Amino acid sequence: LNYFTTFFFLSEMCVSRLNIDKFLGFIIIKLEFVLIKGGGSMKGTEDVFEVRKIKQADSSDKRGPTYEWRFPNGEAITFIVRKKGTKFGKHFHPGRDPSKNPEKLFLVCGEVEVSYSALSEQDNPKKLILEAGDQFTIYPRVIHSFVALTDVVIAEKRETYFNPLLPDTVPA
Repeated sequence: LNYFTTFFFLSEMCVSRLNIDKFLGFIIIKLEFVLIKGGGSMKGTEDVFEVRKIKQADSSDKRGPTYEWRFPNGEAITFIVRKKGTKFGKHFHPGRDPSKNPEKLFLVCGEVEVSYSALSEQDNPKKLILEAGDQFTIYPRVIHSFVALTDVVIAEKRETYFNPLLPDTVPA
């Protein structure tokens, strides 16, 4: 079991109309961090698992929780949870952080409207409606903002752990 297998298992559960609260409870309680250890098949007595609590990035964030699932190789998956009607983003990334050059995201649950434009065309943004199962890539120097049309969970594949001292995010 690797993190991509777990990630797609979670997204399949969500796409199959699993209630968002149950989905979040599943992430928070059951699979916040599951690492299968040991070799061989799951039948072996030497196989174990561990569960580790992932704390919210900022528990005071009124838009909803954000979790960063970190892996020993320095990569991470950030889960961004937003309730229906929440507006978020409205920024761009210069691209200094490898995780934002480009930014790779997957809409696990729900529908979101995204507005985007190159910096030179910010007066004329384009809009798209994304739905569960959509993978999308945002390149550096593209202004982007979102409106959650339903409750949503977005997963961001990160090449590096998030560093709050060097966020590589510029408000637009």
